[in-house]
Amino acid sequence: MLNWRILGNNKGSAFVIVMIILLVVSLLGMSIMSLTVSNFSMNNTEKNYMAAFYIAEAGLRHQIEHIRLKLEELYTSGDYSDAAGFFRALETSIPCPSPIFENHHGFVPDISIRISDKQYDGNTATYTINSTGRIDKISRTMSAKIEINWQDTPQPEGIDDNHPLLKDRAAMLISGNIYFNNDKSMHSSRYKVDLLNSGRIFCNKVDKEHVLNAIGIYNVEDGELNSNQLYNYVNGFKNYSNFDNYLKLNEFTVTQSGGKYRIFKGGDNQVFGSPLDPVVFVTPKDNTIPTWIHQNVWKIYGILCIDGDLELQGSMTEIHGACLVNGDILTHDNRHGLYKIIYDEAIVRRALEKPGYESFFQYTPGNTRRPIDELFTTISWSEL
Repeated sequence: MLNWRILGNNKGSAFVIVMIILLVVSLLGMSIMSLTVSNFSMNNTEKNYMAAFYIAEAGLRHQIEHIRLKLEELYTSGDYSDAAGFFRALETSIPCPSPIFENHHGFVPDISIRISDKQYDGNTATYTINSTGRIDKISRTMSAKIEINWQDTPQPEGIDDNHPLLKDRAAMLISGNIYFNNDKSMHSSRYKVDLLNSGRIFCNKVDKEHVLNAIGIYNVEDGELNSNQLYNYVNGFKNYSNFDNYLKLNEFTVTQSGGKYRIFKGGDNQVFGSPLDPVVFVTPKDNTIPTWIHQNVWKIYGILCIDGDLELQGSMTEIHGACLVNGDILTHDNRHGLYKIIYDEAIVRRALEKPGYESFFQYTPGNTRRPIDELFTTISWSEL
């Protein structure tokens, strides 16, 4: 028989139910919290894992670009005559200084770059570069293999050793005679020509007994002049007025008056151009107007290409670079002066590199410098 009194005695059951509910909710909350913490930790680990990858990759790209820029700098300098010296200089720049990172979620990223392998084969060097990125306790390493070629005797772009103005025999081309005292009828001698350093004067007629003053020509080897070929070296003469930027260097002025071109600047012992910034003075082709170098001009650095006579009005004038004269060279006064025409290949190169002149003088391209992209190759790129 059912005992209704027992069923009605439920004191304390609500408390038990509440406790059970609290226990379930607590367990559920703890599970959710544990899952959240675990997921957060996994997310941070994944973020750091990805961050380490990008840090390593960025460091590797930064290092390779640094090498490429250094490669271009060394080639441009032209200071290295063999592959060994070139690669030694290049390797001093590897690795480049590592970038400094800011704090990332309580950790400061770190990067290390090193060359793990070097291989040389003639004028080719192969480098294996490893970049390791670290953050917290996670690290990842990226590796790249690059190949660099050293080109023998690199030259400034557009200019090679076969350029006519870089050949000794074409450095001092004078198609006329050399006279002193402006007297072309003189047939007696007071001073002999001074051929310093066993140089040669290349002109149609040079008679050592028929000059009054001394002229010294340096750094010129034996050779022959074909005066008819003088202007074949020039790719279309242009009127000097087209080159005002060069004819007024260092505040010099070039005027055409009285049937002559006149290079002048006030003051004594003036210098026209400089070894690092030489001038290019060109007179129009088939224009026989003479060019006068004023007596206050002491030195000229650059290229003189004159389709007429060249007259040195002072008692002491030096021309450093290259001098091509399709006429006579004369001096102005009776004094015993010293005139020097000094061939300087470095000055000629710098003059030819001036904008507007790189293709002005004809030549047959030969050993020109290859583009940097052809000398630098990334062979492989991977994660270790």
